[in-house]
Amino acid sequence: MFGLQAELAVRETPEEAILFIKITDPPEQQILESLHNGTRSEILYHIKVYAETSGLASFLPDKLLAEYKILREASIQKYDGSYLISDGSRQDTFLDERLFLESFLNLRDFRIPSGRFREQDENDTVYILVRVTLSTIKLIPPMTILKFFLPESRMTSPWTRKTLTLPRRQ
Repeated sequence: MFGLQAELAVRETPEEAILFIKITDPPEQQILESLHNGTRSEILYHIKVYAETSGLASFLPDKLLAEYKILREASIQKYDGSYLISDGSRQDTFLDERLFLESFLNLRDFRIPSGRFREQDENDTVYILVRVTLSTIKLIPPMTILKFFLPESRMTSPWTRKTLTLPRRQ
């Protein structure tokens, strides 16, 4: 595998942008080995929404409209072998390894309300950037010092960009 790659698909409605983020060619075996060895794995989805500056202000940086960080943690229950995915607000349990990996490695139906997009001029370009960071071995303090000796356990994708078409309200 040559680095981590993420695909971004966006479905737009007048009320929101619905994101689907998929990690392509993920290190599934590394994740499963880490979990079966008693450690946790973690994925951070970093999403930014920008309005591109144009005209006389084009020399200025683009305007950040919204930013989201979704952190998901995976672990395994030793007593029954089930897989857990937690994002802080909910926890899902999986008995099937394939279903677990598909759920953990994909972010489905992440909704971004379009209210802030509508504040932009109709000619402005609004775009979404997404980057994914995968830690196959999540270390907890004071063990975080070991991350310097385990660089292959942390992978970050390049930023992926998708321009929105901004359907207008009827």
